[in-house]
Amino acid sequence: MKKAAVFIMSVVIVCVAGCQQQGKDVAKITGQPDVRFSVVAQFLQKDGGQYLTRQQYEIYSDQRAMVLTSDEPYGKVVWSVQNGEYAMQKNQANRAFDKNLYNLMTNKNIAHGLLEIYLAGLGKIQPTAEKESLNFDGQTYELAAQAESDIKIYQNKSTGMLNLVKSGENNSGIYILRGYNYLKFDGQDSFYASKVDIYLCHADDDKELVGQVNCSLK
Repeated sequence: MKKAAVFIMSVVIVCVAGCQQQGKDVAKITGQPDVRFSVVAQFLQKDGGQYLTRQQYEIYSDQRAMVLTSDEPYGKVVWSVQNGEYAMQKNQANRAFDKNLYNLMTNKNIAHGLLEIYLAGLGKIQPTAEKESLNFDGQTYELAAQAESDIKIYQNKSTGMLNLVKSGENNSGIYILRGYNYLKFDGQDSFYASKVDIYLCHADDDKELVGQVNCSLK
């Protein structure tokens, strides 16, 4: 990890065999990314621990793709999303780290959600005629686009911003990513969320904040 990254964690466990996620090779995307972000990401643990790290995002809007890279104490994390396909570079490092934290950092539903948040800001969405409303934190959102069957992009009814993505659905719940503090790209009529909150929402409407992203243009 870079020196600027901060590691604050109450419990560190040794990863047992098989805890690393398996996947396809990370997508080899040609051409230059439309956007590069320098990111400080914070992940929150159930025991109150926090983990801060620096990451790099590359967004390829025409290819509907995103690549994340991050240097961690246990090795490099690299994952990609392209046209709905998630892939992760297998981590060969044999070091101690927290399994739950690692799963959060490499969660494919979060990865899909991050990509769609940034594509929405760039105006690269696939509109849907389906009608659906969502109430979240006292705000009403209307379904605006759908990337995959379980990935939906919502527009804030009050502000008109496409700033909320619902991604995945399983026994653990649904991930909701909400972008805010939007900034304008230089010389463009599009925007990016400089901050993104990541929630895990359960069936009983209970939600927990599991991560926060702060990004700036490179």
